[in-house]
Amino acid sequence: MGRCRARAAHGGDGAFTTVGRDRRRRRVRSRRSALTRTRRVRGADRTARARASDRTDHARRGTPRRGGRHGSGEVARVPRPCARARRRRRARHRQHAHAAAAGSADAKGPARGAGRARYTRAGDRAEGAHELPPTTGDRSELNLLGAESDLWPRISADDETCDARRCARVAGGCYLQRAREDAARSGIVVTNHALLLQDARMRGALLPAAEHLVVDEAHRLEEVATDAFGITFDDRVVRRALDRVAHAPAVTAGLRDERVEEAERIRQEVASAQARASEVFAALAAVLEPGALEDRRRVTGGLRASDERWLPVELAGERFVEAVAGVGTAAERLLLRTTDEDERTDLESAASELSYLRSAVTRAIHTPRQSDIVWLERRPEGDMVLRVAPSHLGEAIRRGLVEPRRSTVFTSATLAVAGSFAFATDRFGIADLADARAFGSPFDYATQAILVVPNDGALPGSPEFADEAAATISDIGHALEGRTLVLFTAHGSMRDVASRLGPLEETGITVLTQGIDGSRRALLERFAKGRTVLLGTQSFWEGIDLPGEMLECVVIARLPFAVPDDPLVQGRSERYEDPFREFHLPQAALRLRQGFGRLIRTKTDRGAVVLLDRRVLLRDYGGELLASLPDARVRRVPMTEVATTVAQFVGRG
Repeated sequence: MGRCRARAAHGGDGAFTTVGRDRRRRRVRSRRSALTRTRRVRGADRTARARASDRTDHARRGTPRRGGRHGSGEVARVPRPCARARRRRRARHRQHAHAAAAGSADAKGPARGAGRARYTRAGDRAEGAHELPPTTGDRSELNLLGAESDLWPRISADDETCDARRCARVAGGCYLQRAREDAARSGIVVTNHALLLQDARMRGALLPAAEHLVVDEAHRLEEVATDAFGITFDDRVVRRALDRVAHAPAVTAGLRDERVEEAERIRQEVASAQARASEVFAALAAVLEPGALEDRRRVTGGLRASDERWLPVELAGERFVEAVAGVGTAAERLLLRTTDEDERTDLESAASELSYLRSAVTRAIHTPRQSDIVWLERRPEGDMVLRVAPSHLGEAIRRGLVEPRRSTVFTSATLAVAGSFAFATDRFGIADLADARAFGSPFDYATQAILVVPNDGALPGSPEFADEAAATISDIGHALEGRTLVLFTAHGSMRDVASRLGPLEETGITVLTQGIDGSRRALLERFAKGRTVLLGTQSFWEGIDLPGEMLECVVIARLPFAVPDDPLVQGRSERYEDPFREFHLPQAALRLRQGFGRLIRTKTDRGAVVLLDRRVLLRDYGGELLASLPDARVRRVPMTEVATTVAQFVGRG
C-alpha cells in the first residue's frame, strides 16, 4: 500500500504535470481566441464611433478572462466610465471646440478650421493633422464659404452658451474666456459694433465696465442695432435651438442610463416642435403667394385684421409655442434626475434659448409692440423669414451706450448732411445732449478730385439707361486701363449693366461683378492687380481702401435712395411729417458721401467720381446732395465726353 501510495504519488505527480501542461495549452488557445474577439470588438467599435462620436468605447479597454468554465474565452465587460472620466473627455473636446466672441456679428468665435483639414492646438498635434497658427478665435480668421457657414453654430460659443465655471476646468481655457479675461485686464478695449450692442442689450453682461466710449464709423450703428435689438425667426434659428436640446450631453448620456425615459421624451417633443415649425413657415409662405413677384411683405395691423391668410399663421404659431413649451417641460424633468454639473449647465443653457424663441415668436406673430415693424421675406432658396425691428432705435442706443457712461463719442466721416447733424443725433437719441462738431478733411479735394455729371442722356428707370451706362463705363475703363469701381444700388441693375460689358473685356480689360466672380476679398485682390473694372453693390460703398493708381475713377450709377417699398424703410419713414425731406434725402446724402469717399485715400491720390444720375442737376433736392459732398469741382459735360474728361484729369488723356 505504501508503494502504491508512492507510485500513486509519483504517478500522480506525473499525471498532474501532464494535465497541467494540457490545461496551460488550452489557456493559451483561449487567450488567443479572446484576443481575436477583442480585436474584432475594437474594430466594430471604431466603426460605431465613426458613426456616433458620443458612443462610449466599451471594448477598447476590454481584456479576456475566464468565466464560469476554464477556457471559455469570454471578453471582460467594461463598466461605463465614471462621471469624472466623462467630464475629462468632454473637456478635451471643448478645448478644441470653444470659440471667442470678439469678431463676428453674432459675437462668436471659432475653435478650429472647418472642412477636411483637421486642426489642433499647438502641442496637441495628431498624426496627419495641421497645426493651427496662434489665433484669437476670431471668426474672421476662418474662411467659411457657402454651406460651411452652417457649421458655425456648432463650433462657436457665446456668453449665453458658455459657462465660465466649466471652462475653468479646460486646460488652457477657451477662446471666449481668454477674451473676457484680456478685456477685464485692459485699460482700453477695442471691439466691434455687434458685440458692443449685444452688451447693451444684455445690460453690460459681456464687456467690462467703462466710463468712456468712442464709437467709430458711427453711421453704421443703426444698421447693426437693428439686428441686435430685433428678431429673426427662420428655419435655421429653430433648427439650431431645438438641436441644442436634442443633442445636449444630458440627453445623449441619458439615453444610455436610467434616465432613458426622460431623454427619449425630449427627443419626441423636439420632433413635434420641428413639425409645428414647418407648419408655421408653410402658413407664412401662403401670405406671400407662390409665384408672386414680391419677395417680402410688411405685416401691418390691417393685414392681421382683414387678410384671411393670416389666421392660419396665428394658429400654427400657437401650436408651435405649445410644442416648444413641451420641450422645456421635458428638459426640466431630465434636469431633476441629472447630477453632473456640466450636463446640467448645457441643458439649462439650451432650454433658456428655447424660452427666448417662444417669446420671440409670440411677439412677432401674436402681440407685437406698438413700435415694432414686422415683415416677411422669402430668400432666393425659397425659405421664409419673419423679422421684427424697432421703428426707432434712439432710445435703445441712448439707454445702452450713452447713459451708463461719463462720455460717449460718435465719430464718422459721414454724419453731417449739408453741415447739419440733426439727422444723426435724432437716430442716436441724443438730440438734447449732443455737442456736435465737424473737422476738416486732410485731403485737398478741390485739386485732387472732380465730380463729373452728364448733362444729357437717359434718366434711371428708362429703357435706354442701362445701354448708355454700359457704354460710358466701357469708355472710362478703356481710357484708364481699368482702375474703375462702379457702385450700384441694386443687384438687378448691376447684372443688367454687366451683361453689356462684353466689348470692354474683348480689349483686355477684366470685368468683375460682385456675387458672380468671387467673394468681396477675392474681388478686391484681383482688382488690385490692375486692368480691371469692378462692379459692386452695398458693401462696396464703404470700407474699401484702394490708394494710388489702383483706383482712379468711381462711377455711381444712380442716387442711392432707399427702396421705397422696403418694409423697414416704410416703417421708419412714418415717424416723420415729411418722410422724403426728413428721412429719405438725408439717408441718400450720407450714402452718396460714402461712395464718394472710396476715391481719395491719401494726400497724393488723384481721381474722378462720375455720377450717371443727372437728377442731381434737375431736381430741387440736388443742391442739398451736392452740398453734402466734399469740396470737389463739378464738371457738367455731355455723356459722350465723360470718359475724356476723366482721362484728362488723371493724366491719361
